[in-house]
Amino acid sequence: MVDDKTNEITVIPEILKKLCIEGAIVTLDAMGCQSAIAEQIIEQKGDYILRVKANQGQLHEAMKRTFEQGENLQYQAMTYYKAKDETNNDHVLPLMYLFGMKLKWKGLKSLVLVISERETHEEKTEE
Repeated sequence: MVDDKTNEITVIPEILKKLCIEGAIVTLDAMGCQSAIAEQIIEQKGDYILRVKANQGQLHEAMKRTFEQGENLQYQAMTYYKAKDETNNDHVLPLMYLFGMKLKWKGLKSLVLVISERETHEEKTEE
């Protein structure tokens, strides 16, 4: 929990300063997906996995276009990993496809697209 006068974006860097993350992988949800936070993690000799959502405009669109391009080309001439299990379809593209993003996102090495499917079975009741 954070104070009413702040938010996670301002608290995450303070928490990271107190942690020894050298050699660790820091995972953060979309709230923590900030280039300054990524840079701090790299400076502290850690790595990161950050979640991107549609409310992160340009970043989300750049990633979406990259994966659409890969899909349109059937990932030909692209190195990627595809895992398929019961609930996920994952694609991992190395950074070579996002030169511009590497400038803003220090330590960025790859992009991962996870497509999850979930079924819910709601019981119908008669009234």
